[in-house]
Amino acid sequence: MVLLTIQHLREYLSLGKIRVARRPYLKRVVVGFKYDKEGVGITTTYRIETRQELDERSIEMFMRDISRKREFETALNMLIGREGVSEIIARGWLERFLWTIIIRYYQRRLSETDINELIDIFLDETERGVTKCRILAWLHNIHLETAEVELDEGVILRVPTKDDFEAEIPLHSPYEYPQPDITPNAVLEIEKKIAPKLRGPAIALGIDPAIVRHYITALQLYKRCSIYTYYIRVEPRGIIYVGGHYKPLQLLQASTFKCTFTSDEVNKVRAFINKILPRLPLDEMGNPLLNHFLGIALTRYQDALLKTEPLSNKLAYAVFGLEALYLGKEEFGELNHRLAQRVAKVMYFLGKAEDSVSVYRDVKKAYSVRSRFVHGGFEELKDRELLDKITEYLRLSILAFMFTRDKKQLLDLIDRSMLTEKANEELKSFLAESIGKLLQ
Repeated sequence: MVLLTIQHLREYLSLGKIRVARRPYLKRVVVGFKYDKEGVGITTTYRIETRQELDERSIEMFMRDISRKREFETALNMLIGREGVSEIIARGWLERFLWTIIIRYYQRRLSETDINELIDIFLDETERGVTKCRILAWLHNIHLETAEVELDEGVILRVPTKDDFEAEIPLHSPYEYPQPDITPNAVLEIEKKIAPKLRGPAIALGIDPAIVRHYITALQLYKRCSIYTYYIRVEPRGIIYVGGHYKPLQLLQASTFKCTFTSDEVNKVRAFINKILPRLPLDEMGNPLLNHFLGIALTRYQDALLKTEPLSNKLAYAVFGLEALYLGKEEFGELNHRLAQRVAKVMYFLGKAEDSVSVYRDVKKAYSVRSRFVHGGFEELKDRELLDKITEYLRLSILAFMFTRDKKQLLDLIDRSMLTEKANEELKSFLAESIGKLLQ
């Protein structure tokens, strides 16, 4: 089928049956570029370039002729024979495959290796329902001191480059540049095979932000950092799926906590991601599970990181998160005392305080701010020190509770550790084995 298409294309081109058009493009070029802790600074200019392209109407006529060939009908029937594939869908798939062959051939980018690769991609999409895809997410509030950090197989966190901002569009297209005016601090780049949920003759690839949310959530737990994305670009590497741009619908996010990744953290962050990612309490859309204590705690942690509210409100959200972890449903009376004791014990073993008393006092003080918040009061924080401490306690606590199968048993162990040396050693061992190495 491929060789037949190329053979006929040569004939059509030699006979002038396929017209070649010159099309103008408006190209945005970056002429000035810098990257620092504040993000990207760019200077751009625009120029018009023309390219020779095959006329679309001529190709449509060519495709009609090819579709009458016996080889086309054979390939079409093979696709129709698959479950849930109608003739309309199959014909659309096959035409897009041949269209790709035609364009690649004309652009002189079609070696034997390229043909085999395109066939493999087409089989992946039509038989296995997966397509290779590149997803770029622009992140805010995270600075890299190294060119890139590999988070997982096919997933890197990297510094922005000029290529991220250069683009071109047909000169007379009403389409506007999709990139937002705000430049990112870092770029999350994902190259994986994904399984689109929708099927059709030519499908705009359903942008699934879940995979992006998983990695952003893991990074937020790796460091107390107000990381969020405001722009995602999807670039399918396949044939029958087309890409798009996605701007998450969200309120303005805060930049309360910024963070830096150094070259020394390259191996550490990947080990952290691999261990934490499967345990994240997220639903299929990448949102925290609100019917689970861990999901509730994670939601409150993200509220403290990202909501554009006074610092005292953020502190209250962090305390809510600690309560979701350290308090049981049936517990009443002296909750602030019980909460402070348990958090203090865990944080002491995690090496976050020289003594438990200081943590106990921090939590008690934060709880009083939380109580005023709940009852409609307001207490302005003089500085961020208490907020920094409580959000860090919450981050570490979420990580610790991810490794317990039974919240009640862990709370019981924390309480008993204050009474017996055996339980004390058990708690110390649990924390060391679960997240101790991740925090080193």
